[in-house]
Amino acid sequence: GQVIINSMNLNAGAKNVKLLGNGTPGLQYGIRINGSNNFATYWKATGELEIAYVEVVGTAAGIEVKHPPGEAYTQNFANLKIHDNYIHDHQLEGMYIGMDNLSLDVLINAEIYNNIVRNSGNDGIQTRNGTFNIHDNIVDNVALSPAFPYDINGILVGGNTKNSTIHNNTVSRVPGTAIFNNGWGNHTITCNVISSTQPGIFTKNYEFATEDLQNVGFQNFVIQNNTITSTGGIALQTYYGNNGSSTSTNFSNNKTSGSVDANYSVTQSNNNINVVPSCSGVPTNTAPTSNAGSDQTITLPTSSVTLTGSGTDS
Repeated sequence: GQVIINSMNLNAGAKNVKLLGNGTPGLQYGIRINGSNNFATYWKATGELEIAYVEVVGTAAGIEVKHPPGEAYTQNFANLKIHDNYIHDHQLEGMYIGMDNLSLDVLINAEIYNNIVRNSGNDGIQTRNGTFNIHDNIVDNVALSPAFPYDINGILVGGNTKNSTIHNNTVSRVPGTAIFNNGWGNHTITCNVISSTQPGIFTKNYEFATEDLQNVGFQNFVIQNNTITSTGGIALQTYYGNNGSSTSTNFSNNKTSGSVDANYSVTQSNNNINVVPSCSGVPTNTAPTSNAGSDQTITLPTSSVTLTGSGTDS
């Protein structure tokens, strides 16, 4: 049956850890981490780390991979994988991956996929200080009780992120920006289906107006083939504060009735409500089908019959 855990933390000495809840056939989430005053998974582990098939409910934050401010230790994940988890009804972020300190070298190489993050107090998924591949997640109903006015995003790729791919996610019921990215390096945001109150996708070279501009070296944003609903009217927005580094942004082939807002010259084409996003090769989750076989007739006293059926689930 399902393993119930009230809180789980790994200290700095733990290395190469897997927390997998797929050991029981037919049980999707074999591990459940219940509500606690502590973070559900306040990971300090180094080396390889994988978290999968875990349900996290009622905690302060869902899954957090970082260290507390002022606590120093080496953290350098060769590969961090967080996938196939159900994280819901928590007070803060659904996931908070990476350190707050923007002066660090890039520490995390992470893939975050096939997760459901629902009913978050703050942002749905927040990342910093790493390289991130975020794909095929469902992020729904975030910022229910934000700790700060800016904790209102669906997916936030934050400061000192070097390269990211944000692909094929469904992000909905977001009072802020569905996808916010202010990392440096190369970033592709493609084939996401999103709805938000503020801009659907927003790129920037710093996060807060009171924050010093990051000397990021360069930023290259490619934002294509997304489906965007923004009740605020702006679908795609980008802002550049001149800090001597180069920034380029390409908005193209996005399906939206919203506008594009930029304070510098960007490449934009074919962003309108009639666009058909080109997302070939993206798997589509179709409804299962079943066939019980041909009709059978029985006459009492016969009371049973053998059916030969088939089904598909893709």
